[in-house]
Formats: sequence, C-alpha cells, structure tokens
Amino acid sequence: MKNSTTLQDLFQQEVDPKAIEKFGKIANWIGAVDSKGKKQRERGISVDDDLFGTVDRRSQKSKYATKQKVVAPKKVSAIPLPSTILAVKKKSTAWKTNVQSKGKFIDIDPKWELLMEFERDNLIELQYSPEEGKTLLSIGSLPKFDGTFDKISIKNPKQLLEEIKTPKIPSVVEDPTMADFISKRKAKIYTTDNILSALMSHCRSTIPFDFKIIRKDDYVIIDAREGSILNFETLLESTAAENLDFGEENYNSPLSLIDEVTKCHHKFSAQVKGLASNDSQINYRLWDFGDNVQLLCRTSLDASYESEFKSGPVSTHCLVEIDSRVTKVDFKQKADSQRGAILGSEMLNNPNKLARWLFQSILADAKFLKIGYVSRKLSRDNTKHVILGTETYAVDDFAVQIHMDVYNGWGTVKALSDVLLNLPVGEYVMVRTPRKGGLRIYKANEDDK
Repeated sequence: MKNSTTLQDLFQQEVDPKAIEKFGKIANWIGAVDSKGKKQRERGISVDDDLFGTVDRRSQKSKYATKQKVVAPKKVSAIPLPSTILAVKKKSTAWKTNVQSKGKFIDIDPKWELLMEFERDNLIELQYSPEEGKTLLSIGSLPKFDGTFDKISIKNPKQLLEEIKTPKIPSVVEDPTMADFISKRKAKIYTTDNILSALMSHCRSTIPFDFKIIRKDDYVIIDAREGSILNFETLLESTAAENLDFGEENYNSPLSLIDEVTKCHHKFSAQVKGLASNDSQINYRLWDFGDNVQLLCRTSLDASYESEFKSGPVSTHCLVEIDSRVTKVDFKQKADSQRGAILGSEMLNNPNKLARWLFQSILADAKFLKIGYVSRKLSRDNTKHVILGTETYAVDDFAVQIHMDVYNGWGTVKALSDVLLNLPVGEYVMVRTPRKGGLRIYKANEDDK
C-alpha cells in the first residue's frame, strides 16, 4: 500500500492542455481591457460550446453569450417542479454511498425516511428573477482593499501570511441577529450565503453536501452542520467524490487539500485588507418572492475597492495552485500574461467553486470579485505560499466568463422554498447526491435532532 496519495491519483483522467489553452483564449478575450479600462468585447461573437464539455451546458442560456448584464426582466415566474419529482416514498429508503463521513460529509442513516427526490434534469430547467434584494442590517465596517496587491507579479510576488486568526462562522441558529429577525418574522426562509450559493450552483457540483432543514410554525431555517463542507473551499472537484481516498492522512490527501485552500482563502482575504484576521462586513439581506414568501440571507462583503477606473464593494477569493503537473497550467509562468488559461483550467477542474463565488457576490450585492493567484512556494510544502498576482472581475462579466445561468440558480431557490414551506413541522436533511446530481430530502429521526 502506498504511504501517500499523489495528486495525479486524484484525477480520473488527465486534463487536455489543448482544451485549457483554447479555454484560456476565450477567457482572455472576454475579460480583456485596454489601457483606458474599456472592454474589448464585441457583441454577437459566438463561442464554441464544445469547449465547455465538463460544465453543464444544459443550464446555459444563449442570451448570456451576447449580454453583458445579468439583470433579468422583473416579471418572470418560477417553473413549478413536476409532480414526478415530488413523489412521496411509501417506505424508508437507504441511500448507499461510498463517501465516508469525516465531519465535512454526512453519512445517511438507513433509518431515515426519503421523502422527496428532485432530479437534476428537472432542476436545471427552473428559471426565476426576483425583485432586487434589500439590506435590512449591516454589521461592521468595510475595510479598504490594499491597492499594492494590484502591482504584484511573478517577478514581484508577495509571501502569503503564514498564520492568521480564522473567524468562526456561526450557524443560523447560533446567530443572535438572525434569531431576532426570526422572532420578528421578517421572512419565511432564513439561511446564509454559504448555503444558498451551494444550492444555487448545485448543478455544477460533483461533491456531495447537505443542509439541515428546520420547519417551525410558519417559517423554515436552512442551516449547515458544524464542520460541513459548505464552510470550506474545495479543490479538484472534477474527481468523482466516491473515488477519493478519505482515509489517507497526508498533505496531498483530499481533505488536507480542502483545509489548505480554505486557510489560503482566509489568509489572502485578510492580507489584502491589512488585517490580522479575515473579518468582513456582515449584511442581512431580504428578497420578496411574492405570495407572502420572503427569504432572509446573511451575506458578507470583504472590502471596498478603488482604482482609476473601478470602485465599489468586492468579495475576495483566491485560486490555489498545488502542483502544475496536475492541472497542466503553471501559475508561476502564466499568472501575468495568460490568466485566461488559468481561469479555463479552473472552469474544468473546479466549476462549482467558481459558481459559488459568483452567487455569494450576487447575494452580497458586491460589484466586483477580487481573485488572487496563489501557489505553493514549493510543491511538497503545504505550509508556505506566495501571491503571484490579482485580477478584478465585474460580477456581471464573471457570470458570462464562467457561463453561469443566474436565473436557474434563483429558480431552484424559489421552487424549493415553496416545497420546504409545505413540509410538516419537524427537522429534515437535504442532500446533494454525488452520482446523479439531484437533491433529496430525508426525514431525520427524533434522536438526530
């Protein structure tokens, strides 16, 4: 038996470098700006859909190829979920899975009753455009993004902070501010951006995840378990989750990589704000879906960004290179001149992570995403990293870049909100299945509450 898991073992097949190169050219074309900050994009130019083979093309709408804005017409109704996927099972059904539970992933108890199953093919057809959300309360200040990080390059990198104070992410039921909103019945659905972004982008996920559903009186809480994968950054998503070796304890094991990139994310976000911890401005935002259904979501903004041509609130994230031999794109060679190739590689390897970043930014009402390019200083050392550069993306443009159907994300949320509000009072578990990619709702046992 091997003593360690190599990164190459995590892939079912190698990534085609030619596909990445073609992908990168498209990304470079879409995001290119001239010296005056003007977009060098022409409307109506077609994109070869075959390049997006590992991204769900059925959720893509042709209008995104030619429209810069992701603002839909205001009066669009959600397509109701077909009755065939709302069928109530007559008996308990065990969900057999090879994914082992180590805190981040859940084991399905064979005694849990499977109530509903939502097939992926039906979910990707849902469309909805809500009225613009409004902020009910903001907590904390908005730090300023350090503009010197825009000048970082391959030849002039910055060492990533080695240690910071990692903020604790409270659950919905642990959040006293959310408890106050619930007591005042400000909405019917209460959740967080970590959870909602995962639900909105679930069609791009290959990694299983789960939510806790608490149905009380006339409202629903959608919450995450302590230590859930939803509170972590993911890596190498294109590897089938059931084939990952969760038992291997080494710096390149899947769970070790998840911990590593999550720490890098917090370190980068703190460092670009000049802070000792990744503190953000917390905003509680409300959306009205009509028919007396409102959704209240806790969101966060990371920083305020100002440059000669751009200004506004941003969400900060970082792409982390573990080993260029795996992704076939070397950050230390391409972080300056071929960032499109890097983004193309990430779209192939981590499509769900990019989609979640987009939806978190939309939910928080951020104007830009600030993305850093981070790499291990040495491929065999997971404790030291360097920042090789940063890139700024307008939220609307980023949706176009990653070919994400924003309306489908909202359609999923709207339809499932209606379903959850019609559940009997009790506690449930919603699971994203790793193979078929659908969603399932289980009735939890009394002992599991």
